[in-house]
Amino acid sequence: KLINLIEEYKPSMIGNYNLDCQRAREEKKVRLPKRRFPWCNRSRLVLGRLVQLAGSEQAGAMLLAERVLPLFPTGFARMATLLRMAGCKNIKATEMDEIEYKLNTNNSVLVVNAIDKLISTIKSKFKPLERQRFVLENEELKLLREKCSAKEAVVSLTACQGLLALVELGVLEIAHTMSTIVTLLPSAHNYSAIISTMAGLLILDLKSRLIPGTTYKCQFSLKSPQHPFITVLERNKGAEEDVLAQMQALCNHPDYTVSSNSLELLRSVFLYLTCNPQREGSMRPWRLLLSLPATTQQRSLLIACLSCQRICNRAAIERAFSAYSGVTDAAIYRRDEEYVTALLPVLARISNELLKHGLDPRPCYSLMERGFSVGGAPRSAAGLVLILLADNLPRAPALYLHDTFHLSLNSFVAQSLQWLHLPSYLTTAALKSAASILELYQDGTKTDTSLNMPNLKSNKIFNSLLYTDRHLSVTVKLLSVWEMLRNDSNRLQNWLEGLKTIDESVEIELLSFFYGLIMDRNKDCECINLQVLKIVIDLVEFKKDVAVELLPILLYKIANDTSPVELLIECGAGRPDDLKWEMDIAKISAVKRICELRASSHGLQLVPIVSSTLNRCSDRPGSTAASIALQCIALLWRSGALAPHSAWRALQPKLERDTRLNVQITQLTRSACAVLWRYVSEGAPFLVGAACEALANFPVTSYTLKDVPEFAS
Repeated sequence: KLINLIEEYKPSMIGNYNLDCQRAREEKKVRLPKRRFPWCNRSRLVLGRLVQLAGSEQAGAMLLAERVLPLFPTGFARMATLLRMAGCKNIKATEMDEIEYKLNTNNSVLVVNAIDKLISTIKSKFKPLERQRFVLENEELKLLREKCSAKEAVVSLTACQGLLALVELGVLEIAHTMSTIVTLLPSAHNYSAIISTMAGLLILDLKSRLIPGTTYKCQFSLKSPQHPFITVLERNKGAEEDVLAQMQALCNHPDYTVSSNSLELLRSVFLYLTCNPQREGSMRPWRLLLSLPATTQQRSLLIACLSCQRICNRAAIERAFSAYSGVTDAAIYRRDEEYVTALLPVLARISNELLKHGLDPRPCYSLMERGFSVGGAPRSAAGLVLILLADNLPRAPALYLHDTFHLSLNSFVAQSLQWLHLPSYLTTAALKSAASILELYQDGTKTDTSLNMPNLKSNKIFNSLLYTDRHLSVTVKLLSVWEMLRNDSNRLQNWLEGLKTIDESVEIELLSFFYGLIMDRNKDCECINLQVLKIVIDLVEFKKDVAVELLPILLYKIANDTSPVELLIECGAGRPDDLKWEMDIAKISAVKRICELRASSHGLQLVPIVSSTLNRCSDRPGSTAASIALQCIALLWRSGALAPHSAWRALQPKLERDTRLNVQITQLTRSACAVLWRYVSEGAPFLVGAACEALANFPVTSYTLKDVPEFAS
């Protein structure tokens, strides 16, 4: 019945109010007319009946506040009027009661109206000289603070806005209100309201501290005085989304004064979210930071957050890689060569730690490969990146080896020789890349000055990140010292002598650097190579695994040694000048060994070497190498890696041109056996034993009875 009455009077009621408002504007009145409901006997009877059905005047008053008052159009009925019309004589509705009634309705319009009345009442009672006592004793202010912790989201959010409005009106102080908000955290049900109020207070605090001509410095830090947002995050980990939303709003605030100083205002919060090891790593703070304009403040804060990432910790390495990955991806997208160049060596160090802790480094390799494709500036970091990647080779599983080789020279080549020395089916694809790297190394003779350390150290961002990792800074220092001393052999030798005195465990960390010096092909540095080689050989006693890495390096150095071997022989010893064939014999012997072990997997790759040996070794000094080459072909035939008929077509013309005398193998065998039997019958005792051992290697069918002397038979 009441709803029908309200709907019946509503058109005329609102129409009359609009006419009154128009008349007030025409008469230029300051205040608008009041909204009034046309009460009648029917409406009074309905209200009285509702209170009667409630059972008591107190219950009827609650019914009127919660159910009846929201039915009227906003402003056309007040709680005091409803009580009077319903005949509740024993209940006097004070202004505070009306406010309470409206707040309990949870109607957003009524709640805002109630909070607005509270603010007006507080402002009217406020006396600046009695601020401290007023803030503690005022009942309306106590109610407002109480409603900030209400369960209803509309009430708590509006009440928090009311506190913020009182600060703007000068009734409350910023610091005291911030402390009040923080004390409400344990009892708060709506953290979003608390956090949004904190953001508003931070803006007011920021504007109050700005001094023209000076740089703003935030008063809050990680510990004391702690930033309010950090306090919220420590009390409730689930509030991170609300905090990040307010941080984004501050960073993108329409007021330039706020947005330009937002990073300084939120610096400690960004550090807490990105660097706190006790929190789970989230990329949202990084994405927010990277989405902001690349100002000096943004770069400074980004480098500070990166510098605090721990890459030498098993629990934190994945989080650190995620952070560096996000920043590098953004730099590659912007084609920011300075950032990419600075980040590549750090990514190489991260790949070291990923492998060390048994994690997959291939995403890191892929990111580095993309980084090197950005312009030409990242090339200045290539030397340092390679020497750091070389540390991965001794401990890289076969699964990750191909990606390691594919990405990448002296240290890198030195560490890769041990894998080339022991081929495997599991590393077939990886060793193809390794062989290509080795060919580039062998063919390259020019010195690229763009790889020198001064070019990389001119990068300001790299200098900021340099000392975040001990191994990275030590490697850079080593390379810088070597570049300064490499043209002065005396100073370099003295420096290397000093390295001999350091602890063996430290020398183990410098192995990649030592290998690089050993592989240096500068002819003027042979004495340096030998000096470093002695240091590494001495380390074998400290760590036996060094021998596995060192042996292939020694073989490679010996095989590629161009120093005159003849000088090692005593003068006048005399020997034929067949040294040029020794390399062919050594090479084809290695090929034969591979044919015996891996003919099926590497056979086709060995055919060109066998063919070139046969073409080159066609005279008498090359007969030994040629015979071994033919044995290699026989092994390839047996393994099915080479078709006999095609090989014979290539061999037949060469054998037809052979000018050497045909050897009758049967006649040769009989002659050899006859000579051996003669030694048995006529020779000295030691000669008889040797002849018998030789005869034991011949089949009995190799000679007849007449070849045996009468005495022996």
